[in-house]
Amino acid sequence: MSGEPHLADVAVPVAVSTLFTYLIPEEMRGAIVPGQRVAVALGRRRTRGYVVRVHAGPAPERLRPLGGPDPIEPLFAGDILELTRWVSEYYLASWGEVLEAAAPLGPTPRRARRKRAEKPADTQAESCAAGPSEEHPVLAPEQAAIVRSLQEELDRGGFAVHLVHGVAGSGKTEIYMALAARVLDQGGSVLLLEPEIGIATQILARVRRRFGNLVGLYHSQVGARRRRETWEKARRGEIKIVVGARSAVFVPLPDLRLVVIDEEQEPAYKQEESPRYNGRDVAIVRARNAGALAVLGTATPSLEAWWNAKKSKFQVHVLTRRFGDTRPPKLHVVDLRRDPGLPSSGGPIPLFSGCLVQKTLERLRANEQTILFLNRRGHSTMVQCNDCGEMIRCSRCDVVLTYHRVTSDLRCHHCGLVRGKPDACAACGSGRLFYGGVGTQKLEERLAELFPRARLLRMDADATRRRGSHARALAAVESGEVDILLGTQMVAKGLDFPRVTLVGILQADREMALPELRAAERAYQVLTQVAGRAGRREVAGEVVLQTMLPEHYVIRGVAAGDYEGFARAELAHRESLGFPPFARMIHLLFDGRNEERVRQRAEALAADIGSAARRAGIAILGPAPMFLTRLEGRYRWHLTLKGSGSEALHRLARQAMEIKGPAGTRGVRLHMDVDPIRTL
Repeated sequence: MSGEPHLADVAVPVAVSTLFTYLIPEEMRGAIVPGQRVAVALGRRRTRGYVVRVHAGPAPERLRPLGGPDPIEPLFAGDILELTRWVSEYYLASWGEVLEAAAPLGPTPRRARRKRAEKPADTQAESCAAGPSEEHPVLAPEQAAIVRSLQEELDRGGFAVHLVHGVAGSGKTEIYMALAARVLDQGGSVLLLEPEIGIATQILARVRRRFGNLVGLYHSQVGARRRRETWEKARRGEIKIVVGARSAVFVPLPDLRLVVIDEEQEPAYKQEESPRYNGRDVAIVRARNAGALAVLGTATPSLEAWWNAKKSKFQVHVLTRRFGDTRPPKLHVVDLRRDPGLPSSGGPIPLFSGCLVQKTLERLRANEQTILFLNRRGHSTMVQCNDCGEMIRCSRCDVVLTYHRVTSDLRCHHCGLVRGKPDACAACGSGRLFYGGVGTQKLEERLAELFPRARLLRMDADATRRRGSHARALAAVESGEVDILLGTQMVAKGLDFPRVTLVGILQADREMALPELRAAERAYQVLTQVAGRAGRREVAGEVVLQTMLPEHYVIRGVAAGDYEGFARAELAHRESLGFPPFARMIHLLFDGRNEERVRQRAEALAADIGSAARRAGIAILGPAPMFLTRLEGRYRWHLTLKGSGSEALHRLARQAMEIKGPAGTRGVRLHMDVDPIRTL
């Protein structure tokens, strides 16, 4: 018996790094293998866990027996199990939490059927299945050259990372599909990641038109039963191409030859709760483990990807022309300090410059379409008392509430708190309340006044809340029922409308105002993305970018279409501060209901690891209150570990995880974020 595997090490989805050992009952021996989901007893409760090792040996006393395996849950193959172990170690999360996030979990089959009925969008996406099409578009010379180079890489085999840097509308998707066709000819499989569920669903139809039923869709909003079906079909090799968002990086695919990470710069690849992994980076590791080709595509590379390219870790291919050789839009930078424009009802900065009004009128007369971008939803971004100056704030977060005129209430865009429209100031009783700032709802009102005959459509999280509303909005623009489309980041990417010939960017400086490491980088990316919506067909497009900072290197770079100039300026700034990509960072977040306890825990931990940090050459930034000190009723402090070596940073972070807080700090949680994207 001692030689027969009768013990199982199980990773349980709780925030501890310990593996738990259970006795495999005699009737289950031989049926339990690594990667199997099982029922276990943990303390006084029953839960599920994941077997990561079976072995023989003397059993500890009073060892609990393993519960039964889940008969409908697929096993993790060895390569995926190893990938989850790497994610656990690198991102400082428990192995059980990573396996839980990776698994195609969901409700029982009966509940899954009911849930699927509530989500017709999933059914619609799956019904796109069809036979493969023989229609292959003729590639432009730049596209064809890149395809030849990457197909030669595929033929050689082995791991490599290539960055396809192409301007908006340059046809990167056709490159991906040409490479996928070569992989399928070789009998391999393909993983195609998109940063957001909406974009993954949109691109699915294009890929299915080319490859038919060999394509599957996988993301968190697909019904649980369908996720399991896709997972199983991919593992059996019935599906050769998986299109999905971040979680699709864990789908088993035999003989994986190609991993595509589209829009690699998008922060949506980073999971914001534990395990806080970056899907882009995990995908590269998966490609490395499989000996596959990794292709990163973007119009605005992340500075980490660009730096790796400059260091020759990534090979770069550049697309300088739009597909079909359409001309890039002409971009006008309007200095709002010199163009007074039309009075704004939201503050001293004009909402519409004279240039933007004139260009919009020209499009209306020509029966062409305009997109207006304002990255703030709601009506008024603040409500303030004119007598005492008090602002109406969220009772759970350190933010002012946004007034939504459509629903006549005030809302917190962080925790979702909703309260009725006030009649008077709660502090002094005055009824003189000022509704300041501009959101998309107020923009819609002003547009109706300026262009009374224009057909307007607002697209933001509020306007697209109902099922199917997003698809209906896109169809209305596509069919020409809309003259002016206004919205937030929803209108900045993934849209390709032939009749949109003008894009107006309002309050562009807002994107650079946040006290974040990557604020300038995100501003450049978002502004470039929305500008790229204009003139994507025969008619040349124009962009009006309104700013109070025309001399800023972000604005100059966007205006000139000069990514390299922007990157040089931003990298010089980062290097002067010793920030990524010139250093690595681990962000430690403390939160709790009592602010004093949170402060004490943060300061005590910084003191406890101070000597070890100095010996390792690691800087400790903080501790300090976070920019949003209170969020959803919890107070938040943070500190950041910064150093040149990943191993030393991880050692110090693990040491910090083992330190218990001082007496009186019970209830304060510590969260680890490796390679943070946001620190607000």
